[in-house]
Amino acid sequence: MSQYKDSLSNSYDNTQSKVEGMAQDAKSRFRDGLDSAKDSASNARDFMNEKMHDMRDRANELGSEVRDSFDRVRNMDREDVEEVWDGVKDRVRDNPGPALLIAAGVGLAIGLLMAAAPRRR
Repeated sequence: MSQYKDSLSNSYDNTQSKVEGMAQDAKSRFRDGLDSAKDSASNARDFMNEKMHDMRDRANELGSEVRDSFDRVRNMDREDVEEVWDGVKDRVRDNPGPALLIAAGVGLAIGLLMAAAPRRR
């Protein structure tokens, strides 16, 4: 009986050490996975911060360009406006395809904005 008891005790000890080894391995893998996830999240955050900074800079540049263009248009006199209009007409005559595509895009955008706007009764 003692031999049976010793065999069970050894089997239990072996099983317990295997389970402990598996648990340690699982903990190690979990820590590695967690560290990898933290690194990935940090890299993603840094990437997004960089892209947001680039987008903000580009938006500021575009805003400045639009303001400058608006100021130029606002300060034009009638002859300058007629000269610009003549230039637009010439460009449309020379490139009718792109002009039609631009006009269609602007029309579509206006239509979408009007469709999304709440209706007054």
